[in-house]
Amino acid sequence: MIKRLIKEANSKMEQGQWNEALELIDKAVVLDDENASLLEMRADVYHKLDRLADAVNDLNRYLKLLPDDEKVTTKKELIQLILKNSQLDVYGCTNTHLDPWS
Repeated sequence: MIKRLIKEANSKMEQGQWNEALELIDKAVVLDDENASLLEMRADVYHKLDRLADAVNDLNRYLKLLPDDEKVTTKKELIQLILKNSQLDVYGCTNTHLDPWS
């Protein structure tokens, strides 16, 4: 069952159908929530969908299972950096005098 879901999810990912791939991966994770490769796969889809906090959460779960994986550690750090830099304080910017929400 999990292999079929992964195969279908990979097919959806190749077609750029990220939401559909996420639904399939979610079903697989329910069946095996300690499968590190599924968590990494879902984190990659979250990243594509710009759901960076969710991606970091899955990578943290992955690293609890396989703490010595340097590739995933680097991936997590990169996503955290993107997330940090996307959370700018618009009121802290000295180059604007307009209300950023209007």
